[in-house]
Amino acid sequence: MTSDFRYSLLDNINGKFTIVPNSGRIATQVALNREEVSEYTLKVVAMDTSLLPLSATTTVRVVVDDKNDNPPVFGQQSYAKTIPLPASAGS
Repeated sequence: MTSDFRYSLLDNINGKFTIVPNSGRIATQVALNREEVSEYTLKVVAMDTSLLPLSATTTVRVVVDDKNDNPPVFGQQSYAKTIPLPASAGS
């Protein structure tokens, strides 16, 4: 006899995450910004759908990578610099 499982989030952290009940796949509902919050901790419940259902809870840690959202800005189109060569030995 096989059982299906259903997954849910205990705390959805202001609706930022969602979970697919029949697969447990977690996705974001909004864009995350590392400068605001660098890490989230989600509590996921898995419950089987048998006549006497059992459940388990686990913690999922989501680490937000930083994206370079501030590209470099240069004050002029091009730059030039002359660099003198070092003096040779014995000169």
